[in-house]
Amino acid sequence: MKAGFKGIEPALAKARATQGIPVASTDQQALDKAEALPGSQTTSTLTAIIAEGRSLKPIAIDGVAPTIENLENGSYRHFKTLYLITGANLSPLAQEFTDFIRSAEGARVLRETGNLPL
Repeated sequence: MKAGFKGIEPALAKARATQGIPVASTDQQALDKAEALPGSQTTSTLTAIIAEGRSLKPIAIDGVAPTIENLENGSYRHFKTLYLITGANLSPLAQEFTDFIRSAEGARVLRETGNLPL
């Protein structure tokens, strides 16, 4: 967050120092808490919200909604690049998964879960 939102560090420090604010150890725990606590906010990926069927609403930043279309056209600038990393000797199952991710069907699944495929 510090890299993507200049000047946010003082707000984060204040939030961390405030008593009674729930803290989560994992992304899923943070999403669980956000769903259970009305009016709360958390950070997440569009992928987690879509793939896990979360009842959370991604918010626009600078008036731009976090949609696959806005990622694709470059208007939504907050994203993570994910890499698929393997060892030198892939198991047959790992090779099958790698092949799937690179396929047209894999690209469809990636897009449906908020990701821009290669």
